Amino acid sequence: SAMGIMLMLFLVGIEINLAKIKDLGIAAIVIGLGQIVLTGLCGFAVAYGFGFGLVPSIYIGFCLTLSSTVVVVKGLSDQKTLNSLYGKIVVGILIMQDLVAIIGLVLLKSVQTQSSDHLVLDFALLLLKGVILAVVSIVGLRRILSALYFRIAHSSELLVLASLSWCFIVALTAEYIGFSREMGAFIAGLSLAD
Repeated sequence: SAMGIMLMLFLVGIEINLAKIKDLGIAAIVIGLGQIVLTGLCGFAVAYGFGFGLVPSIYIGFCLTLSSTVVVVKGLSDQKTLNSLYGKIVVGILIMQDLVAIIGLVLLKSVQTQSSDHLVLDFALLLLKGVILAVVSIVGLRRILSALYFRIAHSSELLVLASLSWCFIVALTAEYIGFSREMGAFIAGLSLAD
C-alpha cells in the first residue's frame, strides 16, 4: 500500500505543472481555500456529531476536503476542456487542495514521529527539509534531467524506466533525510512535470 501511495503521488506531481500556478489567478486560490475550509468544517461537524473524538473528527474533516487530481484532470482532458476557463479554475482548486494535503501530510508525519514538546520546531524542520529537497530536485537538476530526457526521448520504455528510477531516487533521498517517501515521490513528479 505504501508503494501504491508513493506512485500515486508521483503521478499527481507529474500532473501539476508549476507554470500553471502563476496563471491560476485569485479566483482559483480563493475558491480553493474556501472549499477546503468549508468542506473541512462540515466534515468535522458531522463526524463530531456522530460521536467521533476531536482528533478523529479533524482527520475525517481533512480527508473530506481533498479530491483526486489525477481523475479530474484525466476527465477534463478526455472532454478536451482542460484549457477552458472552468477547466483552469478546477485545476487551480485541485492544485490548492494538493498543496494543503502536502502540508497536512507533513504535519501529520511530524505529529506521529515526534513528542508534543517540540512539535512546532519539528514541523518547521521537516518542512524546511522538504523545501530544500524540492528546490534541489526541481530547480537544481532541471538541466541534467532535460539533457537526459532529450537523449532517451526516442524510446518510450527508457522514458518510463528513467521516470520510475527518478521517482525512487528522490523518494529514498527524502526518506534518508527524515521526510516521507511519498512526499519525495510527489517532489520527483513535480520535477518531471515540465
